[in-house]
Amino acid sequence: MKTIKIFLTLFPLATLLSCGEKQETVNSASQAVVVSTAVAKSSPLLTDAVAGGYLAASKTSNLSTRMMGTVQQISVSLGDKVSKGTVLMTLFNRDIDAATLAAQSGVNAAKAAFKLAQNDLAAYKVLFEKNSVSSREYQGVKTAFVAAETAYNQAKAHLEMAKAQQAFTQIRAPYDGVVTNRFINQGDMAQPGMPLLEIEGGNGFDIWTSIGSEYIGDYKIGDTVTVKVHPSEWTLKGSITELGLSSKNTAGQYRVNITLNGDTTPLLSGMYASIYFNASNNEKETIYVPLEAIVTKGQLKGVYVLSAQNTAMLRWLRLGQEHNESVEVLSGLVTGETYVLHAQSKMYNGVALDVQN
Repeated sequence: MKTIKIFLTLFPLATLLSCGEKQETVNSASQAVVVSTAVAKSSPLLTDAVAGGYLAASKTSNLSTRMMGTVQQISVSLGDKVSKGTVLMTLFNRDIDAATLAAQSGVNAAKAAFKLAQNDLAAYKVLFEKNSVSSREYQGVKTAFVAAETAYNQAKAHLEMAKAQQAFTQIRAPYDGVVTNRFINQGDMAQPGMPLLEIEGGNGFDIWTSIGSEYIGDYKIGDTVTVKVHPSEWTLKGSITELGLSSKNTAGQYRVNITLNGDTTPLLSGMYASIYFNASNNEKETIYVPLEAIVTKGQLKGVYVLSAQNTAMLRWLRLGQEHNESVEVLSGLVTGETYVLHAQSKMYNGVALDVQN
């Protein structure tokens, strides 16, 4: 009877322990985070050389004058859009104005003398045909006409020269564009060759940059590059349009000009851009991870990798250049490792994973 009592006492206890273990297993399974994973694989390097530079309008001009003069009027402000031929600035030069007036007076006088000589020639021609004047007299009138005509032409040439000089006192837009800088104020004295205004035009942008000697042989004019403009992170394509083949005066670097392709409407001159030169061959390999898999905490970036116990482990990475929707992994992840691509709920170190690919 005593033995029976002990058995009955132990049985409920064993039953409770068994239920507790079952409940713990159910709770652990229910807390697992549903994820999709990917396996790190080596692939050909997409980006080789990386450089930087500033955007510049495809047309940029510093406007100056050939004549000395005082700035009489400035007709534009910074940021104004102007059309080709628009007067942007006017200079005053008393000597040029006086020379133009004198040349105009000379033309008027020479023109009157020419008209008189022309009338005399016509009259003497009639008289000569009627034998009313001698051949000597007629030849003298013809000579006077030629001299008057020559003087008139010279006077007109002098006036054109004076007007050409006067035209240099008007600074005009060489093409449709935008005024981006002004180097002088009204009342200042302008000197020949001194920049007065800066104007930018064209519908596109160029970037001048440099690459090292280890890359210069890998690229040619017409090659496509990827350009990312900061800080907006606007990404677009560009083409190599100029390629320097000497680094004599550029400290071992070779100058490259990139012309941007596509819509550049949101961009402005002077913005900084990173330039990614596509790999010239497929000999180099690296690991690329989709950007959606990257975990960012402050300045650190990493991914969750799948442990042998099927739990998440946060692994910090050293990343390289982005390419489309992926980023290059320089260290921290090796080929064959499984990492979390997407999670349906919050991730943390040690959480159990329910992989559903």
